[in-house]
Amino acid sequence: MAKIIKCPICFALTEKDGVATQVFRRNGMVVTITGIPAVRVCSHCGHAVIEWETAEQVEKLVQFLLQWTENYRLPKPMVNINFPEPQIVKTTQPLQAVAV
Repeated sequence: MAKIIKCPICFALTEKDGVATQVFRRNGMVVTITGIPAVRVCSHCGHAVIEWETAEQVEKLVQFLLQWTENYRLPKPMVNINFPEPQIVKTTQPLQAVAV
């Protein structure tokens, strides 16, 4: 059973995980990322809590895109990134390691 916690924004009780959406804006460029895995999502206000490692990965991706606009003269793009929700794969055979 998931631990019930209070949302730090609206103080509603929440226990569900889910996905988050974040929008970043800088110098006319907009980056929207959806499907970020969240540890907690408040069912009342929608505030999401994500793991630190996940937040760092999203930040690196966004910084790369935002820095791109500083180096090129093309019009500022609107970028939408959608991560699919994790899929559970059922198999009857054990997984085997593959050499790469």
